Amino acid sequence: MCCPMCGLHPEIVIADGVSIGYSVMKQKAGLHPPSMTTEKSLEKADINLNGSCAAICVPSLRKLFQDLTATKVPLWTLDVTDNQRQQFPYMIEFFKYYMSLTDSKKITPVRELICQIAADDIIFQLVSVSTIPLLKSFSESKRPAPHLPLWCPAFGNMLFAYSDEAYPPVFFRIAGWLPSCTTEIYELVVSYGISSELENSVEEEWDWRVTGCWYSGPTIQKRPKYTSIP
Repeated sequence: MCCPMCGLHPEIVIADGVSIGYSVMKQKAGLHPPSMTTEKSLEKADINLNGSCAAICVPSLRKLFQDLTATKVPLWTLDVTDNQRQQFPYMIEFFKYYMSLTDSKKITPVRELICQIAADDIIFQLVSVSTIPLLKSFSESKRPAPHLPLWCPAFGNMLFAYSDEAYPPVFFRIAGWLPSCTTEIYELVVSYGISSELENSVEEEWDWRVTGCWYSGPTIQKRPKYTSIP
């Protein structure tokens, strides 16, 4: 069962919500994500990233931003330490800009970007490696690439709210700061050999009936277990 023109493994696949969100009626026993680990997975307990992989590495500052953005109306106070101001000057400036907003059409996308930057998740959830040159380009040229909103929707939504006016200077500084954070964490991850250990297990011939879903294919990648990484 394959496309007569593209073959078993087409270079480009376009999937809509119906294709991705299949009916539970089509689910078979043993359906798992392709990067799942099992009891047979290679265990690597000696690998520890030794620090946070979030954009903001200070938990207390992340928590502060999370609390201050919990309401839909910007608060008027920002109590941070001198050390935090020195470590994250652009983020502090960005949040102060958010506090000065009064237009709800701008408040919402700016708050949502702050929430994602202040999230406890790894920064790749917000800025992928492919997004780095796009943000750098925007920071330097002051013009966003047409496909920047596709690679970083949170940033793109914020820019869309300013489509009829000049972007605030702090946007360019944040756009230059985020790639540096992403690059630093990416180099840390690569230094431990994590990203290079994904094994491609796509087979030339496979029977769709033995996979976890009637619509699905084989496991695309397998990964070791990193027990020292939370």
